[in-house]
Amino acid sequence: MSDIRARVRAEVYRALEDESEIKPQVSKESELLNELIREYLRYSGYNHTISVFSAEADLPAKPADRQTIATDLDLDIDGYPPSVPLLYGLALRNVLTKPPHPNPPPKQPATQKTDILQERPPSNTAG
Repeated sequence: MSDIRARVRAEVYRALEDESEIKPQVSKESELLNELIREYLRYSGYNHTISVFSAEADLPAKPADRQTIATDLDLDIDGYPPSVPLLYGLALRNVLTKPPHPNPPPKQPATQKTDILQERPPSNTAG
């Protein structure tokens, strides 16, 4: 049922778009970012969100090639699991290359699961 609702939302969005309105050209940076977001949404299982996002962002039906995106972003993906989104690689690269914080946050008990990028419990929000 939720799949049908997502498709309806995407179609309603397309129907509401003014076809005569000329859309501004999307920059290469925005195209790359949209592809990173689409890959992350697919990885996270947000398929309904993808259908609406793809319609709103006017994404092509076929996602951009992962290697092409990585090359454009100067992201070395050798040894990087193909099942993990490139967005994680970019975020981790940023985290790993910045200098350590002078006052690191206190560590959480080892029994709590933590987010891959932050020392905090994973959020329970859905997209």
